[in-house]
Order: sequence, then structure tokens, then C-alpha cells
Amino acid sequence: MAAKSGKDMGISGAPLIAPAKSLVVHFTKRDLILYALGIGCCSGDDDDRDSRELQYAYENHPNFQPFPTFLLALAFTAEEQRKGQPSVGILPFPPESMVNYLEDGSSCGILPKQFFKREEDAREAGTFPILHMSQSLEMHAEMELCGKTDDDEPTQMQLRVRVTSVKPRSIGTFVTTETTYHQDGRHIATTQMVALILGLDPDAVVQWKERIDEQKRKTSTKRTELEDTDNCQEKTVIHYRIPKTAALTYRLSGDYNPIHVEDILDRSKERKVHAKNAPILHGLCTLGYAPVYVGDLLRVETWNDGPSNEGPSSAGFRVYRMDNKERSDLVVDKGRVQFRLKRLGSQTMDAAICRL
Repeated sequence: MAAKSGKDMGISGAPLIAPAKSLVVHFTKRDLILYALGIGCCSGDDDDRDSRELQYAYENHPNFQPFPTFLLALAFTAEEQRKGQPSVGILPFPPESMVNYLEDGSSCGILPKQFFKREEDAREAGTFPILHMSQSLEMHAEMELCGKTDDDEPTQMQLRVRVTSVKPRSIGTFVTTETTYHQDGRHIATTQMVALILGLDPDAVVQWKERIDEQKRKTSTKRTELEDTDNCQEKTVIHYRIPKTAALTYRLSGDYNPIHVEDILDRSKERKVHAKNAPILHGLCTLGYAPVYVGDLLRVETWNDGPSNEGPSSAGFRVYRMDNKERSDLVVDKGRVQFRLKRLGSQTMDAAICRL
């Protein structure tokens, strides 16, 4: 067993270097459509909005394309490059992108073993619950789909996953993970996820943050704070009822965590698990940090900051879970979308942010 390590040193006693996982994933147009339906495209009460969203849910639409946040689902189906055919069907949970192992094959959870001070700490970490605290997605280039003909030929993408920050706190340890998406040598997107290993002893891990070189700092996207919009006159408000089949449909995009289904089994056995007694919807389906349940009524507030002459346009959004159409629990706060439009115009603007 290794002795306790010093600052910036884990189990090995060597200076910490965040390991990167190289994964590959394949998807088809069918996967794109299934994801779009899973997040609620074409399932609202607004016929005009549903018709605009058909471009994400029908392969013969003249503007058929992936919904931008589809990339977030790929982390659940990506796997290491192996000989033979890629895995298909229902995949194990947690996925390869979110689990690390010790030499004996036991799991140490989302945090690689290098960041633990002792091996027994790493072994125990795999038993702690994980909370998904925040998520970002930055697009750099458009995805290119294979299968331009009638054949639904799989499209391949490479993912690189690495830890960029480890922050032990009294409540647990916050782990920031960055995933980059690549296709034919092009950098398609970058995502960043913050997860909380709830209850993990802060003395069990090494606090660490990746050093960012000056060139990367200069080229990174500048994010500005959203203004207080409680009194904004330009808000657009949409109400949306989460369908009863939402969790069952969304999980088919790769997040097979049983917590999103087993409440249905518990209810059928007349066992009440929580006050809502309904399945908890996947956090990435709502990009929220508060629980949203199947059957909930959501109030989505969006506002547009207007096009910029010097950079991308931006829109902000908040989401509330409603009770009798009165404002209730805040589900998503400080939501922000930055985008560049290929052509300006009200129809293009509506299409770009109708669901985001």
C-alpha cells in the first residue's frame, strides 16, 4: 500500500497528470430521431413549433439534422476501440466514459485512481452516489452524417475524456470532466460536466486543477453573466407537460441508469418511494439540476439578447416546475445559448432557439 501522498501527488507518489480516455462511438439517423423524440420534439401543443422540430425527427425532411445536444448522449454509448463490431443493444451502466478501475478490476467511480491518497479510499469511492451538478456544450463545427442515400450507414465520432478539476469539499468532492468530440480530424465540440461525489471524505482525495496554457486561455470562448430578467418585457414563455413515456424513451439514447425506471416498478408494487411517486427524468433531458418527474408541467422562459456585430448572438433561459400553473420549483437557472446564424431573419432565429 502506498503511503499518504503530498500536495499534487496521488497514490503513485508522482506529480498528477490527468489521464485521457480515447473512445469511439457509432450512431445512425435512427439514433438521432430517437433522441429528438426522447427530449420532446414534436410532442407539444404548438403545431407550428412541432412542424419546425420535424427537421430533427424525420429523416426525409429537407433540413434533417442532429439536434445539437445529441452529442451529450454519445458519452453514454462511446467505448474503447476494439477489434470486431461495436457493442449494440442495451449497454451496461455506468458507461465507459464515466467509470475508472483499479488494478484488480474493481471500480473507483468517475474519479481516476491517481487522484486518491490511498488505495482503500479509491476502492470505497465507487460506492458513493453521484450528482450531476452542471453541464455545458460548445459547438465548434457541424457534424457530417454518413448515409446520404437511403441506407442508414453509421456515422463514427471520436471522444477524448479527461478530468480537469478535483475540488474536495465538506459535502463531497466536485469533479469537472471535459470531453472533446472529433470527426475526420475536425474538432466538433467540447463539453464540460461537473459532478459531485456525494459524501466522499475530502481528506481522501488530492485537490487539483489543470493548468491552462496562455494560448488556450486566449482562444477559449468568453462567457458573460446574464442580466437579471425578472422584469424583462421580451420574454417568451412556453408551457410543456412531460409525457408519461419520457423517461422510458430518453433512456434508449444510452443513459440506462435504472433509477429512471425502477420507480415505476415500485409503484406497481404499491411501494411509495418519494412524495412524487413518479420516475425522475434524466438530468440531461432537461439540462436541469433539480429533480423533474414524469408528468410534471414545465414553464420555460426564454429571452433573446439580439444579434451581435462582433460575436455570437445569445439567448438566456430558465425552467420552472409548475404547480397548478403557478411558479414553483426552479429547475434550470442561468441557462445560456450562444450561436451564430448562417443567415439573419426572424424565421431562422425562431428555428435556432425554438427548443433550446
